[in-house]
Amino acid sequence: MKIKGPNFDDNRMEESDALQEMIEESLRDQEEVSLKHIKGACLKEMVLEEVSFDQVIFENCSFINVSFKKTSFNDVVFQSCDLSNCKVSENWFHRCVFQNVKGTGSDFGGSRFLHVKMENANFKYANFTESKFDTCIMEQCDLTDAFFSQCGFKQLELNESKFVQTEFFKTPLKKIDFTTCVLEGIRISSECRELKGAVVNLFQAAELAKILGITIKE
Repeated sequence: MKIKGPNFDDNRMEESDALQEMIEESLRDQEEVSLKHIKGACLKEMVLEEVSFDQVIFENCSFINVSFKKTSFNDVVFQSCDLSNCKVSENWFHRCVFQNVKGTGSDFGGSRFLHVKMENANFKYANFTESKFDTCIMEQCDLTDAFFSQCGFKQLELNESKFVQTEFFKTPLKKIDFTTCVLEGIRISSECRELKGAVVNLFQAAELAKILGITIKE
């Protein structure tokens, strides 16, 4: 599946590590943070709402107890960043890439992901409840114990990712191909309606049979 990646004007990108100052200026002037390559910045203990980032690269940045709410990320790359335990809910992610990102325990609840790629990212215990994914790729990601309750998936491609004890409560998995992934102990509703139309391999089918109360004899 092809997705639209971030679109940058490289000739106008400005390199900086003064992320907090940029955000404060953006909020004061009610303008977006744009055309920035932010390296090695550390943001701590901030609550941010309705900030806009456009054509921004975050590289080796750390976000500690930061809350982004109703924030828009357009043409943004998170490269080797730490978003662990951050609140990133009700946000808009458009043409974004999460690469080598640590997002353990982060809260993306109620967000919208359009043309987004997550690659080699750790999202253990992350919360994506009530989020919408449209034309997205998750590749070599760890989503152990993550929450995808009441989500919407449209054109979602999964490659070599890990879904162990992951929750998909009331999230339809029709046409979602898990065959290259680890799929173990997932949590769904008692009716198991979420599994209708999901694509799995034989080993995964045997694992899912346990949820359905089926015993398979060799």
